[in-house]
Amino acid sequence: METDPITTQVTLSAIIVWLLQYLKGASWFPIKAEATTAVLRTLGAVAAMLAAVGITVAFDKEAGVLTIAGLTQANLIAVGIASVKGLIYQELIYKGVVKPTAK
Repeated sequence: METDPITTQVTLSAIIVWLLQYLKGASWFPIKAEATTAVLRTLGAVAAMLAAVGITVAFDKEAGVLTIAGLTQANLIAVGIASVKGLIYQELIYKGVVKPTAK
């Protein structure tokens, strides 16, 4: 099944926004709704970067070999670009869907 990259990016961004909103309301989570915008944006940036990473890691325990694939300059640049797109999508989703309904 092929998936459009924009659809994937928007879907992941929506999930990240939902997750951050859920965590803000969770009593066990250290960051509350009153947390600064900078803290929440930092969490969003980290989540966007993790969602965009195309680096794979494989460990063969029998041979004792750790293989890291995709760690190239081109992939790192692509991760940066995809992370910025993810942040933009998160902001659009938050301001368009979550914030208007928040009390």
